[in-house]
Amino acid sequence: MHMHVNDTSDEVSLDVRYVTPEEEGKIMQDDYSAEKFELDATGRPLRYKILIHKMRIWAVLYNTGSSIDTCKFKEVRVPFGPDDYVYIERSPLKFEFGKVTHIPLAMLSTPNKQHIDNLVQGTCSNELDVHCTDRNFEKLPGYVDVDILSSDSLTTVNAKPVKIAAAICRVLPAPADYF
Repeated sequence: MHMHVNDTSDEVSLDVRYVTPEEEGKIMQDDYSAEKFELDATGRPLRYKILIHKMRIWAVLYNTGSSIDTCKFKEVRVPFGPDDYVYIERSPLKFEFGKVTHIPLAMLSTPNKQHIDNLVQGTCSNELDVHCTDRNFEKLPGYVDVDILSSDSLTTVNAKPVKIAAAICRVLPAPADYF
């Protein structure tokens, strides 16, 4: 998941919580009054809480200190997997073509807590090269590792893949006619 957020604070603390079936009725009515905002690891009050329901973002809550507000958000889902071919538009007339090599896991939330114990959180292995121009949560940067096979709109193929990390909001599944 990669999420854009408008917040001018230097640092933003957040939590992610999966909504259980027992809580479903309450959130369907957009009733977040019982949501608890604990302190983060540094002792500061959490400002944001992302509620996940049925594997999608249901709500992004903001703790004002005196009330809980909901925030507008844009969820960017990963429309590809490892070994899928993708393209990255660099300008209206130029794109890079490549293959996803790694999708790291971070800030996990699931209804099956035992499932998390078997997963390893990670980061990208390659240098961050294609960035998001919108503001996003530092803990959820949404980068994937990509091997760039062509840097000039498929005019030529690189002798060796160029290894980069790219923000998923800038990476698109390659159309079939690119193969």
